[in-house]
Amino acid sequence: MAVMDAIFERDRSLALWRYSRRRRLRKNRRRLKTARIDELRAPFVYFSLHYEPEAIVSSVPYPFCNQVNAMEALLAIAPSDWIVAVKENPKQRLMFRDDAFFERIKANPRLVWLSPETESSEAVRNARATASLAGTAGYESLLAGRPCIYFGNAWYRHLPGAFAYDPGLDLQAICQQRIDKQAVSECVNQFFSTRPDGMMHPRNRNLAPADVDLNEVARQTARSMTRISRHGIEHR
Repeated sequence: MAVMDAIFERDRSLALWRYSRRRRLRKNRRRLKTARIDELRAPFVYFSLHYEPEAIVSSVPYPFCNQVNAMEALLAIAPSDWIVAVKENPKQRLMFRDDAFFERIKANPRLVWLSPETESSEAVRNARATASLAGTAGYESLLAGRPCIYFGNAWYRHLPGAFAYDPGLDLQAICQQRIDKQAVSECVNQFFSTRPDGMMHPRNRNLAPADVDLNEVARQTARSMTRISRHGIEHR
């Protein structure tokens, strides 16, 4: 009986803690002044927040594994009349969104929190550039003919118009460049043509054509993984 009481007390304490954190997260989000894209009057860089915890974020070197540090670093290389428009990841929950996270954003008038209804594609189209640690928004920006700045090990880092963050970057000059969408497409095709064949996630099997032998796909995946373990990802 004592064991059951201890388990109940632990579960109740955990539930109360989660409830308290969720309430605080909602409160912090409500306290932020939000804006729609059509309400922004200053030139802006769109910053797409990663979901946390996530392996990509954890792999980004300090200090940019803290995404607010990355936002502030962008402001440091942007013209003084530019802003950074920040969009929350719609899947984000209470972890890694403490009071200090929101207070730092609220305290900086050049950091603008986009309304939850804002579509990422709309932000990409209207931004001078898109920034992300290493997220898909950077690639979407290139496809839209806009440059992107990344802080981590982005898979699209070798594509035209993708720039690794550096404190010496001339952000305004970067944003004046014309991104050749055809060149981006050709580089993407070249990139994937050199990747090992296979299917890593079982959930993707629904995307395969009906006549594909999934057993053969599994065997090919195993062969690819063996080659990668021996020779690295670049070896096909």
